[in-house]
Amino acid sequence: MKTLATFVRSILPSDPPQLFFMLGSLFLYISTSLRFSPEEWSDLISHFGPIIFGQANNPEGAALIVWTRVVWGCAALLFISGTAGLYLCLRPRKHPLRNILVFVWFPAACAIGVICVRFSILIHNPSLQLLSNPPSRAHTVPWIGEVLSRLGPGLHFSVLGIVCVSYFMIRMVTGRSSLPVSLNVFSTSGPEHDDEWRRIWLFVWFSITCAFVAFAATAVPLYGLPFLMKAPPNGYLSQLIAWLQPASGTAVIAGLAAWSVGKDRWREMRRFLMLPSPSDAAATGIIVAADWSFLRLVMYAHDRIVWASTEFGKFEAPRVGMYFLAPQWSLFPELLPAALFEEIIYRGYLQPRFIRRYGVLRGLVILGLLWAAFHFHWDFKSVFSDQQIALVFLWRPALCIALGLVLGWTRLRSGSILPAAVIHGLSNVNVFSQFEQRPRDAVLFDIAFWALIAFLLFRYWPPKLDEDPAMQVLPAAPEPAL
Repeated sequence: MKTLATFVRSILPSDPPQLFFMLGSLFLYISTSLRFSPEEWSDLISHFGPIIFGQANNPEGAALIVWTRVVWGCAALLFISGTAGLYLCLRPRKHPLRNILVFVWFPAACAIGVICVRFSILIHNPSLQLLSNPPSRAHTVPWIGEVLSRLGPGLHFSVLGIVCVSYFMIRMVTGRSSLPVSLNVFSTSGPEHDDEWRRIWLFVWFSITCAFVAFAATAVPLYGLPFLMKAPPNGYLSQLIAWLQPASGTAVIAGLAAWSVGKDRWREMRRFLMLPSPSDAAATGIIVAADWSFLRLVMYAHDRIVWASTEFGKFEAPRVGMYFLAPQWSLFPELLPAALFEEIIYRGYLQPRFIRRYGVLRGLVILGLLWAAFHFHWDFKSVFSDQQIALVFLWRPALCIALGLVLGWTRLRSGSILPAAVIHGLSNVNVFSQFEQRPRDAVLFDIAFWALIAFLLFRYWPPKLDEDPAMQVLPAAPEPAL
């Protein structure tokens, strides 16, 4: 336990309160995807969302359209504050406290204030019946608390975010904390690599906060093509575009990753795109087969036990074949190319540099955390409750670290990212093929499976770093600011 605590401490900021600023900025960023309305409005808001500049036939509809405009405008301010906070974690520039106040705290406070005030006025309007059980005794402190508590996870996490940022600002005012964020470890890259690492951290910031820009930039021309060609909406061209869009957006981000690593990008790409050896290909096949079978066997064993204990003689016993149906082949052209480009980014370009800078295990874990943050933009939905959001914050990093260790092992072992791309892509196909049949706690089994595989691989078949100069860990030097 002491070794584990030391390791966890080594991947946290050297000044622990910096973690509050990072999490606060992240909460502000993800709050833009959450619900800022009572749960009973969910169907109405989703209906009025696409026509927020239209007209309604009744006062309640008009009020909801106005409310949606307010929320969208405030969400833009929260997005600015969250992305600015994450940027300032890495590049605070001059006058960091002033930058936090102007670009993070003030926009977030304005957005939260406008949402709360506007919602209170809307609910207090006697001519509108927008809540099925409106609170009584208007404008008292309990009334305000009850009203604002109905605004959902968006308000909860944005308030939590601004509280964390405010706490860090107080520490900065008293001189007990500073920026940029730095890790409590020794770095293994010297000053000559500082320019490269500035580009890498800029890319990491973009991939976490603005990756949707790359997907939007590719989606607009792709989805506009059938319209220009007057193709049928469900024809082959539309289906091809639906396959190409995820891969094209990820390819743009992979191009930015190549820019961040500097002049050796093409030589490195030729190296990590080489074909793996037969033994590495066999190991990849074994891992894929184990991943494909593990949860299905667990589900079959569970259903068989339940049948034997409570339903024996009443129904036919579960059949193994029903749990091992063929995958949905339409998912392959959509998920495999996107997985390949993700592996070019994380296992191809970033992994060797994180290993050289932080060591093997620490570098892979830090990279897994960054990979998890890359998915946050798509993970959080407006229909999520506070508990579901908290669970995502727990399972997504755990899954990306566990799976990232396995994918990192294949890269270290083979020198190629192709085994990692195959495992990653087929794992996604596996999840989506059985998406409707997966139990609610299936992600826990996924985390346990990949953690077990990672332990076995690194324990009994550790890779040799001296076989790949790109992976060699250099002598340690004090860790500079990120």
